[in-house]
Amino acid sequence: ALTDLLALDAGLDALEAISPQRRRVVELRCLAGLEFAEIAALLAVSERTVYREWERARAFLQVMLEDEAAHGP
Repeated sequence: ALTDLLALDAGLDALEAISPQRRRVVELRCLAGLEFAEIAALLAVSERTVYREWERARAFLQVMLEDEAAHGP
């Protein structure tokens, strides 16, 4: 739904304020469909770093989206 997309966009903006690299990892993983190794090569970091950033970003976005769902816009 449109509200889900708006919430995700807001979550990505909030994530970027904390870590632009985490936002980039999410975009490359979810929107571009890249694997961790491909993202690591693009960002010139280790695959382990990409995975760690992915896990932190995912946890952050999950909390943001759950909060949005619970409290509404």
